[in-house]
Amino acid sequence: MRKTDVVLINVKGKTTKGTFYGAEIDTSNYKSATYVLKASLAETGGSDAVTLDVKIQSYFPTVDEWRDVVIFDQLSVTGDTTESVQTKIATAGIGMKQRVVYTIGGAGAVGDCDLVVEGLYD
Repeated sequence: MRKTDVVLINVKGKTTKGTFYGAEIDTSNYKSATYVLKASLAETGGSDAVTLDVKIQSYFPTVDEWRDVVIFDQLSVTGDTTESVQTKIATAGIGMKQRVVYTIGGAGAVGDCDLVVEGLYD
C-alpha cells in the first residue's frame, strides 16, 4: 500500500487556554502511522509556567469511543519560548478515524502557541 502524508492540525498564534480538537481524519484504510509534532510555546508573565499537551486519538465505532493512541511529551515554559520536534510511531490502534487533541494550560500567561502535527500513514 502506498504511504499517505496528512497534516492533522496546523495552529498558528493561539493565545487562549483550553482543550481544542482538530478535524477528524478517515484512517480506516491504514494499519500504522508515524507522527511528527513541531511546536512552539511562549509564556509572557515570567513567574508561572504554561503547558502544552498534544495527543492523537482514534475512534472505535464498536465501543463508540475516542481513545488516546499517541501522547507526545508535554511542553512547559516560564518567561521564555520553547520549541520541540517529536516523533512517535503507532503500529496498532489506528482505528476508523483520528484527530488531534491539544490542551494549553498552566498558571502562566500564554504569549503564543504554534503547532503542526503530520501523520505518515501506511
